[in-house]
Amino acid sequence: MERQEKQYYTKTELKEQGWTDGAIKKFLGKPDRESPNPYSKKKPTVKLFDIDRVREVRESEACRNWFQKMEKRRHQRQQREAEKIRQLQAFREEYPYLKQTEVSFSRERLMNASGPLPEGWAETAEVIVTEMLQRSRWYPVCRLIREFHRDFPVGCNPEPRIKQLEDKIASEGWQGYPLIANQIPDEDKVIRQQKQKTFLWTGAHRLEALKRLYDQGQISDRFLVPVFFLDPQWTWLTAKLPREDQWARSCEPTPWILKILSKEGSGFFELITGMDNW
Repeated sequence: MERQEKQYYTKTELKEQGWTDGAIKKFLGKPDRESPNPYSKKKPTVKLFDIDRVREVRESEACRNWFQKMEKRRHQRQQREAEKIRQLQAFREEYPYLKQTEVSFSRERLMNASGPLPEGWAETAEVIVTEMLQRSRWYPVCRLIREFHRDFPVGCNPEPRIKQLEDKIASEGWQGYPLIANQIPDEDKVIRQQKQKTFLWTGAHRLEALKRLYDQGQISDRFLVPVFFLDPQWTWLTAKLPREDQWARSCEPTPWILKILSKEGSGFFELITGMDNW
């Protein structure tokens, strides 16, 4: 028995060929046929598009121009991603502070208070922090100082820690995880209103140490600092937390929620973000 030649494309098959929902609606319009979903009667019917009609539309000038534009955008997006990777790699080679095998370098306080880290935490933290750095925005130190601020905790004496960090950054560069902020700043607003800076949720001591080193000329504008923004990546980050901290996925990232996660949770969130104000 001869096999019948395929007559229709499903919507899924069209998308595999580069069509989007918008393009299907714009160029193909309504489907030529609909059939019951073979996997479930409760699911919507399967929309089918005549192959000959699809090919004819695909060869039209308007459709060809659209596909060429999409291909150009895809290529540009790939170039941007490749450039990000290149810049990050070049930055790692120039500044040795992204040594993620030393992710626990600042965890003495946590480990002294809570004992050794649970099995597997160090390795998991290394992977997560590395991806956080890749998802961060990297600011020249002059822009970081101009556009961000962080107050010191009430009653603390910051000078010893600032001095310690000055010496460490000057000799070893930046190490470990990024600074944490909530929302990406409106850069136009920052330019218009110089006094309106974005609040950092970590890094008061590090920010002041950077400022002093920059003012002394010990670090240049080429020194980049990573800032990880919680709000647009909260779902991704909380999905990485241990089971006992998974409740945070249904919450908004607020200072109160972060304080609970850091001080009363499993401790893993503090480990990967440095939410200890150092």
